[in-house]
Amino acid sequence: RFEPTPIVDLDGMCILQVAAGTWHSAAITIVPPYIHAGWLYTWGSGYHGQLGHGDRQRCDTPKPVQTLLERQLTAKSVQLGSHHSAILAMDNELYTWGSNKNRCLGHDIREKYVEYTPIP
Repeated sequence: RFEPTPIVDLDGMCILQVAAGTWHSAAITIVPPYIHAGWLYTWGSGYHGQLGHGDRQRCDTPKPVQTLLERQLTAKSVQLGSHHSAILAMDNELYTWGSNKNRCLGHDIREKYVEYTPIP
């Protein structure tokens, strides 16, 4: 695209923060009663699990990170690397997922031959 275009799937939502990585993007939407935290939506390339959707697929439109919803974790901030993602949750815990090349996630991944984790 050569001009700004609204993201229809986020229309009407109150956006707290957006982040853009090399291959993916994210937005935190405010969820009442919170005013400083909300649900995390991601889209773009998920080849290294960086979307947090539990797979390695591309997602063309914003989709909530279901694992965070299931754990009732709201995000205060989000940061994106080229192939990994990180949030600071409302409880001040740091969650990372995606490629662990050069150990950028800050934790081990239990799968023996896998260098990514698609789940926060």
